[in-house]
Amino acid sequence: MIQVPQSLFRQLRTVIRRCFSRPLPPVQVQASRDGLLVRCQHDGIAVSFHVTTQDGTDQFVIPANALDDIEGKGQEPVTLEAHGAGKITARWTDAGVPRVIEYETAADSLPDFPKAPDRLVEQDAVALKALDDAMQTAAKDSVRFSTNKIQLRGRAGVIAATDGRQLLWSSGFRFPFTDDLLVPRVTVFGCRELDGEIKIGKTTAHVCVQVGAWTIYLPIDKEGRFPRVESIIPNPTASGTTFQLAPDDAAFLTKALPRLPGEDSEFSPVTLDLNGQFAVRARDAEQGRSTEVILARSNASGKAVRYALNRQYVSRAISLGLTDGHVLNVETPILFQDDRRKYVVMGLGKDAGLAPSDKDLRLRSDSAEAGNHSQPHERRTTPVKPVQRISTPRPEAEATNGNGTTNGQHHTKVGFNALLEKAQSIQNGLRDLLLRTNQLLSGLKAYRRHAKTMQSTLASLRQLQQVEA
Repeated sequence: MIQVPQSLFRQLRTVIRRCFSRPLPPVQVQASRDGLLVRCQHDGIAVSFHVTTQDGTDQFVIPANALDDIEGKGQEPVTLEAHGAGKITARWTDAGVPRVIEYETAADSLPDFPKAPDRLVEQDAVALKALDDAMQTAAKDSVRFSTNKIQLRGRAGVIAATDGRQLLWSSGFRFPFTDDLLVPRVTVFGCRELDGEIKIGKTTAHVCVQVGAWTIYLPIDKEGRFPRVESIIPNPTASGTTFQLAPDDAAFLTKALPRLPGEDSEFSPVTLDLNGQFAVRARDAEQGRSTEVILARSNASGKAVRYALNRQYVSRAISLGLTDGHVLNVETPILFQDDRRKYVVMGLGKDAGLAPSDKDLRLRSDSAEAGNHSQPHERRTTPVKPVQRISTPRPEAEATNGNGTTNGQHHTKVGFNALLEKAQSIQNGLRDLLLRTNQLLSGLKAYRRHAKTMQSTLASLRQLQQVEA
């Protein structure tokens, strides 16, 4: 008999789902003098969880669906006990209600668990996030090169990943091996369940990543080929254009990018206009004007360039915290970087860049209305009152009678600057209205395309029915 906290089954369920594809493999649970050991493996990938505390001494193999049944947030104990030949009974209390479920075991069909490494080297705190970022960058499928793997460069201390359009290069790590190794793409390193000191080791068949009580075994791909990604990383010291995106502008741009026109277009393009200042420009394919976001707190130096790329990569660079960069020219990749990371993105070519126009709708990140431009406005339910016309005063001073009146009439003095501020406020409101109108038009056009597709599909189905008849 073994007693295990219910919360552990919840953690196991999350980690195992991030490591393996369905169907999920069975889980081995073992309690001994050394503590509690939980293991799971499939297709070369293996996971183990080990703590020195335990309650009971026994060993069971439970199916993966048992984790879905038992998992919970509480610390209520779950009792696992052998029951007959090849049967396991799980007992626990769920919100005060006793639960009992019987499962079949498959102990005889489990392969040998991978060997643990002889040596594990401690890594700095950013190693876990670097692994997760690399896994998110790698491709889900590969054709010629193993872009669905990430590369660990032992001698250089580098983690590299690419999907053919983007490359993430993280350096400054100490690995206990000198080879360049390929390991599969898994999303487990983004789990908050992995918490604790980070260590990395290697065996003849696996790279082992230990995080607290968890150890992830990643099989080494000895046959795959990884592209020579270092050859496409731009030299940041070469002549070109350098830019710095201010933190406030980065937050503003993150909110603005999904709302800019053209998001549903192929490659979802935007143009970075780097000409002393930093501007981002986008346009819908069916509209004649662009929307331009001027990032007033950011700057660019060097030769002027208009660089077109997928806006998703701009958002990704900001989410990675990479807001400084370099561009050699419009035909070479763009580089976002910091002290330890390089994020390289392929552009869309010079023909995709949008030039500015007097008709463009312009927004400034430092505008008084910038903080509210993306907030939804309440729909007006009362009639709109007529706008009172305000006459602009003449530049020359009007004659008064000495007591603040003109021609015997009392007037409130309105300064030119105040009127100018009101006019600018109205202009910003109109720009915001036009931006939201463009977004609505884009949504309506996408709906129209979807409706046409559905109509065409239904017509085809009707024809098929006639043919079958």
